[in-house]
Amino acid sequence: MPRLPINLHQKVRAILQHTTALLPEAECPIRHFERSASVGMSVIEYILYRIDAQLTYPAVYDRHFGHLRRMVLAELLESFERFLKELASVCVVITHSDAMKLRMLVGGSVPADRRLAPTADDLRYVKRFLSETATEANQRVGTRLAELLEQFHRADPALFDAQAKANEVSQRVAFAVTISGHLGAD
Repeated sequence: MPRLPINLHQKVRAILQHTTALLPEAECPIRHFERSASVGMSVIEYILYRIDAQLTYPAVYDRHFGHLRRMVLAELLESFERFLKELASVCVVITHSDAMKLRMLVGGSVPADRRLAPTADDLRYVKRFLSETATEANQRVGTRLAELLEQFHRADPALFDAQAKANEVSQRVAFAVTISGHLGAD
């Protein structure tokens, strides 16, 4: 009996409906990034602990770990991208010129017709680089947002409660900011 036809496009679109609630860290972009960025590294450590490399064929072991490292690298980059988006959403008052300051430029050539083969050290360095960059961006954006909100509050004190806004921003960026003399609690 022939198999029933399956609408693969529909099946792939349905994947977008398979979701779970965001973790509590999602309310604080830097914490969400740190948690997400650590997952792939933990998977690699777990597998290294569980698999005895001496009991496997070296070529198979290397091929599978190369694939796993590429997946972790992609996850690290996606986590960083999501961090930037979440951090930007905290700063809805940000102007176009302020947003332009958030961009990050990376230069260098990439050879054509090659496949990424990141090593364990490569992943550690990428995670460290992205963690440091995320921390710096988080600090700069939180500080700038507090400055902008202070200007808005100075112009119209009835616009928002400065203490409540300082607390809200401090919790979102995971460090205390000051708005119109009110120190937020992170």
